[in-house]
Amino acid sequence: MIKYFIVGLILDLIVTRYTQAIQENKALLTALLSLVITLVNIFVYGFIILGTDFLGESISFALGCAVGSYIMVRKREKKVV
Repeated sequence: MIKYFIVGLILDLIVTRYTQAIQENKALLTALLSLVITLVNIFVYGFIILGTDFLGESISFALGCAVGSYIMVRKREKKVV
């Protein structure tokens, strides 16, 4: 139980930094944090619900989320300038 509490605490800190990175137009940092957030969420929920038989799909999904975040922040960055 305590490990999930710690993971939740760390994840919330990362999500807060992710939000700040978006506001600061830091596309690469946003993408990397999106990747970490998505992977942590998938692994935590996946291990609880599915077990360990979903690794490749999870990483592919997380990379897609990271690229999507990168594209949107870069797009926003160009509008701000």
